[in-house]
Amino acid sequence: MHDSSGLGTAVLERAEFRVEDMDCASCLDTIRRGMVKRPGIARVEGSPVSRRLEIEYDPRVVDTETIRRDVGDLGYTVLVPTRGGDRRIRVWSSPRARRTYLAGILFFSGLASRLVLHGTIVDAHGGPAWPTGEDLLFAAAAVVGASNFVPRAFGALRGRVLDMHVLMLLAVIGAAAIGEYMEAAAIAFLFSVAELLEGFASERAEASVRSLMELSPEIARVRRGDREISLRAADVAEGDLVVVRPGERIPVDGEVEEGQSAVNEAQITGEAMPAEKGRGDHVYAGSIVHEGFLVVRSERDAGDTTLARMIRLIEDAERRRSPSERFVERFARYYTPAVTVGAVLVVLIPVVLFSQPFATWLLRGLTLLVIACPCALVISTPVSVVSAITSAARQGVLIKGGASLERMADVRVMAFDKTGTLTH
Repeated sequence: MHDSSGLGTAVLERAEFRVEDMDCASCLDTIRRGMVKRPGIARVEGSPVSRRLEIEYDPRVVDTETIRRDVGDLGYTVLVPTRGGDRRIRVWSSPRARRTYLAGILFFSGLASRLVLHGTIVDAHGGPAWPTGEDLLFAAAAVVGASNFVPRAFGALRGRVLDMHVLMLLAVIGAAAIGEYMEAAAIAFLFSVAELLEGFASERAEASVRSLMELSPEIARVRRGDREISLRAADVAEGDLVVVRPGERIPVDGEVEEGQSAVNEAQITGEAMPAEKGRGDHVYAGSIVHEGFLVVRSERDAGDTTLARMIRLIEDAERRRSPSERFVERFARYYTPAVTVGAVLVVLIPVVLFSQPFATWLLRGLTLLVIACPCALVISTPVSVVSAITSAARQGVLIKGGASLERMADVRVMAFDKTGTLTH
C-alpha cells in the first residue's frame, strides 16, 4: 500500500484492474513505485496472486483510461477484471508462452547444430570472427526470449525503478556484446521459463480462490406468492423464500421453512458427512441438497453470506501483507540495486586493479546478475500465504490473514469447547 500526498480533501474514487503479467511482488512494487509518481494517484494496492490492481485516484486530475495507459507504459497488460469465470490454467497458452516455446526451439536447435558440427555444445575454440549458423540461431532465441521482458524492463527504467527485468536485459545485452550468443540465448530462454512457472504458481492459487466463488450458484428460484421466479443470486434479499431442488446448491444462508433433505456442507463447515436438514434448521450458501427439496428463508443478503465473507476474508488477506511478505518486498527493493553494483564491481576491480581480461570478468559479472535474480524469493511468500488460507477455508477453517497464519507457527497449545469452536 502506498499513499501519495498533495491531494488535500479531494473525493477519491477507486478503480480495479487485472494485470495479466504481474506475477510476483517485485512486479507489483515496480507498478506501485511507477504509478505513485503520477499526478492524481493517491494509493496503489494489489495482489500478484489474483493479478488484481486497485488504485485510488482523484477524478478531477486523472481518469481510468489514463491510469490503464500509464500501467501499460510500464510494460504490463491491463484488463478489466471479472469475478469467478474460467478456472483453467491459461499461462501455458498465453502469447508469452508461445514466444518462450519458439525461443526454446531456436535455442535447442543451436545446441544441436553445435553438437553435430563440433561434437560439443561448448564453444572451446574461441569462436570465429563472424557469427556462425548456430550463433544466428542463438541470437534469434535471445531476441525472441527477451521480447517477453524487454517491455517491462524499459517500463521500469521509465519509472526510474531498477528491477529484475532490467537485470536480465543487461545480462542478455552484455553476453551478446562479447559474442557469447549461446549464453545470451540461455539467459533469455531460462528467465522466460522461470516467469511462466511464476505465472503458473499464481494461476493455481487464483484458481483455488475462484473455486470458492463458484460454490454459490448464479441463479436462485424465489417463491413469490403461488409462483416461482428466477433471480440472480446476488439480487436475493433478506426474507425471500428460495426453492432448492435435489442436486442443486443453496444460494443463500437461511432457515429451512419447508422440506427435508440431507445437505452436504463439507465445503463450508469441513464436515465430511451430509447433515439431515428440516424445518427450523440453518443452512449455508454453497451447500448441496442431496435428496428431497428445501424452501429456505434467506437470513442475509447474498453479499453477506458465510461463503461471501469467506471470499472477502481471502481477498483481504491478499491485500494485507504479512510481516514476511513486507520484509521480502523491502529486501527485494534494495537487493536488486545492490546486486547490480556488485556485478559492476566484479567486472571493474579485476580489470582495473589487476589487469585481468575484460571479456572474462564481464561474463562473470553477468553470471552474478543472472544467479542473483530474486524471482523465486518474491513470488514464494504471497503464493504460499494465499494458498494456505484458501485451502483452510475450503476445510471450514477461517484465517484472518497472512499475519495470523504466521503467528500460528508459535502456537503450542490449542483449546476447543464442546462444539468444536476454536477459542483464542
